[in-house]
Amino acid sequence: MPPIPTPGFRVKGIVVAPGLFKGMPKALERLREVLEKQGGKIAYETKAKELIMDSRGKVVGVKAIDNVGVKDYGSKAVIIATGGFSANKEMLQLWVDPDADAMMARGVPWSTGDGIKMAHKAGALLVNMGGITGLHIAAVSPKNTAAGNPFIVLPFCIGINREGKRYMDESKGYVAHGKAVMKQPGQKVALVFDEEIKKTPIGSATVKLFQGLGIEVIEAETIEELAPKIGAPPAALKLTIDEFNNAVKDGKALGIKPPKEALAQKIKTPKFYAFYPLVPGITLTFGGVKVNTNAQVLEPDGRVIPGLYSVGECVGGIFYDDYIGGGSLARCVVLGRIGGKNAASQKISKKKTS
Repeated sequence: MPPIPTPGFRVKGIVVAPGLFKGMPKALERLREVLEKQGGKIAYETKAKELIMDSRGKVVGVKAIDNVGVKDYGSKAVIIATGGFSANKEMLQLWVDPDADAMMARGVPWSTGDGIKMAHKAGALLVNMGGITGLHIAAVSPKNTAAGNPFIVLPFCIGINREGKRYMDESKGYVAHGKAVMKQPGQKVALVFDEEIKKTPIGSATVKLFQGLGIEVIEAETIEELAPKIGAPPAALKLTIDEFNNAVKDGKALGIKPPKEALAQKIKTPKFYAFYPLVPGITLTFGGVKVNTNAQVLEPDGRVIPGLYSVGECVGGIFYDDYIGGGSLARCVVLGRIGGKNAASQKISKKKTS
């Protein structure tokens, strides 16, 4: 599909056809077909447990377990590409925050940091693991945490908490918004917009996305009628929206707190709508294994661990605090090609394993 603007950022994103949350499964299926045609094999229901090193300290395989038992897989090199640790509550609590284990994981339940832990055990340096800046957080529908994310239209909406108040500059984007939602009462908010915003291409696309997922888009003829539907006091919500509308000038709303520095649009045309409830969920983790430009895994002193590569979300030090949607996929593609090419050029070790 053609590149599309990403409101709030000076970039355009490319969506895999036929559309958001629909194209990537087809693209991955195609990649799997190509892999198998070229002789690649996938071991399903098989969990890697430990890296195998030869007597010189080169990584030459993986010890794994399947439904039969433990099995050693020998290789010229190993690429760690098992994803992050967003579904590992122990790692979230240990590395990020004592309460981070209570957050929802938007991704697959097997993003448990296994590859990161194996690399660490082999001597790898881990970077960007600590604190909330090491997480990508989005405010999403609890009915579909993966796809129920109104990130495209969010900068044009206003975020409302259960007190009926705004709490951030919505034009800052959906990661800043997700982290702001964590600090709101009950960690539950609504994104409010009107008919004019709904009629825009990104507004209508987001509404259709939610409806297609079976997620209700709240609507009402008046702000006072909308308020109880999103758990907010009617008078407080009406005051918030009136103050916001009065402050909007030339696409900004600077005379209120919090100010909105861009993409400010009055909420005044019935019907009025809301995506509600939205709650914080972890999209991905930014922390992981330190690598060089060849995707080789490094020890804390900068030494390369021979035969060991890491790519994709397992790699740390690429992002910090925020990222542009699709940026992690670009990380996976670029580092995957580099790591795959370099790992394939490795010679088979003739030394005995330790």
